[in-house]
Amino acid sequence: DLKRLIQDRRKAMGLAYTDHIIIGIVTDSGELKAAIRANLERILGETLSDSLVFEALPGAEGQEVEVGDCKATLCVKKV
Repeated sequence: DLKRLIQDRRKAMGLAYTDHIIIGIVTDSGELKAAIRANLERILGETLSDSLVFEALPGAEGQEVEVGDCKATLCVKKV
């Protein structure tokens, strides 16, 4: 589940629970993008994210992840 992957990445980066982040997702999966768009507000709220974009974030290290059967690169950056 994407929210868990985001929270795991936050922990690995040593971020505090109260730190705001931005998320970058790079994927060729239209199915994954549609699911993220359908749940965007919930994902942003539950992960304390200010925004989510479907591109890599400059200065953020990407992590290869699987969400369901879809492959993606997850980038998380502190605001």
